[in-house]
Parts: sequence; structure tokens; C-alpha cells
Amino acid sequence: MKKPLLSALLWALCDHAAVHGYDTIRFLEPVSAQEMQRPVAAAAANGRLYVLDEKKSSLFLYDSSGKLVKAAGRQGAEPGTFSAPKGLALGPQGRVFVADTGNSRVQVLDSDGNFLGSFGSRGSEPGRLRNPESVAVGSDGRVYAADTGNNRVQAFTQEGILLFVLGGGGKLPGQFKGPARIAVDPSDNLYVLDSGNERIQKFDSSAKFVKEFSLMGQDFSVDPYGFLYVLT
Repeated sequence: MKKPLLSALLWALCDHAAVHGYDTIRFLEPVSAQEMQRPVAAAAANGRLYVLDEKKSSLFLYDSSGKLVKAAGRQGAEPGTFSAPKGLALGPQGRVFVADTGNSRVQVLDSDGNFLGSFGSRGSEPGRLRNPESVAVGSDGRVYAADTGNNRVQAFTQEGILLFVLGGGGKLPGQFKGPARIAVDPSDNLYVLDSGNERIQKFDSSAKFVKEFSLMGQDFSVDPYGFLYVLT
């Protein structure tokens, strides 16, 4: 995999005056992944590295040494297959949640990549999705889907029961234009990369708008200390 250009921009995501600065990012030895064509998302836990390949519509599982364990899924619309998936998140009990973008759904796999279930289907009604590009799981078990094509974020239980809908099209606080990536911090605050509005919005654990950060990037993550890392 090619090393991305990483802007090591750190934002202190606290409720008082914003603090920001730059730090040095040290890249570890890359995982040899000749079998992949377009990796778009990665997550690691319990000695496993999970990498989602958008072009191959597959989820690759590696061990801690970088050895390929398994390739799960293929192009398709049946359960356990994907269409241009773009988002990946790990949840309780080793569950893997995949934003199956082209099929407008979220699929749930076990830690070995076996299909467990899915929720969402193409549409604009609450509970339905349109080309979701990201998924995140909170410490409380909530599953958040960036419902990109519908300009909103939806929250579900792990069984796919809709909890609430956040946002809608627009550029006011709490509205979105093509939300691309989402993340949840250890306090269950939600962060949304609002791509079309060139900002990241922050919401508290009750989905109340807190603040926004005027910056743009391809992807981002939040670490356990409350710092935001933006990929540009």
C-alpha cells in the first residue's frame, strides 16, 4: 500500500478554547498487501488487522505479523457480498461492521469475517440508507451510519433497530452535505466529516450539536486522549 500524505494536525477536542498543534507521525513497517487494489478503511483489535478493499469488494484479515489470514466477501448484492464498500468499524464481541456503500446497507460480520446479518436498504425513509460511506460504534454499543446520500447520520442498535436520525441537507449547525466519515470518542461524542461543507461537526452523546471545526480532509480519526488526526 502506498503511504498516504498524513497531515498530523491535532485538535484538542475539549469544550473550552481550541488548542491545536503539529506532531511527528512515525510510520511503522507497512503490511505487504499485494492482494489488495484499493484499500479504503482499516481497523485493528485483538491481534487482527482488518482492511476493506473498495475495488475488490472484499474484507482482508491479517494477523499481527502482517500475514493474510482470510479474504471475506466479493462483488455482489447477496448477504456477505459487497458493492464498493467504504467504511469499517469494530464493535463488541469482535463484531465487524461494514458500510456496504453500493448496496446501501450495513453488514455485520464476526471476527473471522463470517456473515452475521445486515440492516438498512436503499431509500430515504428513516432506517433506510443511500450510499453510506462510513460506520462507527460507540462504547454504549450504538452503531452510527453516515447516510451520505441522504445528508444525515442514523443511529442503530447492533441488531439494526433505528434509534434516531441526525441532520438533513444544509449548511447550518447540525446539517450536512455529503457526510463522508464519522467517529466516536471514548465519551461517546460523535464527529462527522461534513465534506460538502468543508468542516467536522461534533455532537455530544445525546446527539446535541457542540461545535464545528473548519477544515477539510479525506479521512480522520479520534484517539483515546481526544485528539483529532486528519488525513489530507
